[in-house]
Amino acid sequence: MNEVDAIFDAIGRASRLMLLNHQRNEKAEQLRSIKAHRCGNCALWMTSHCKPEAERGQLKSMNSPGCNDFELKDIGGLIPKFESELQDIDDAIGAGEVK
Repeated sequence: MNEVDAIFDAIGRASRLMLLNHQRNEKAEQLRSIKAHRCGNCALWMTSHCKPEAERGQLKSMNSPGCNDFELKDIGGLIPKFESELQDIDDAIGAGEVK
């Protein structure tokens, strides 16, 4: 391999690593978002069991901070899916699959 090929090879590896890191950051943010302690992620939100709304008449939007009765819901099983995808990205970064 000549020097020019080595340079382009290094650029390709660096580009792939940047892409993997970007994908990792996006996936980690998705995971944080669906695990966030806010009303939209609560199993009680918009039900008669939501105490702030039922007992105190407070209207809660999906982005309102969760109360002490917060129960995380995972509609569609996104949490394990995103955790698995994040692990795959971490494995790719750690295994040196930056080719």
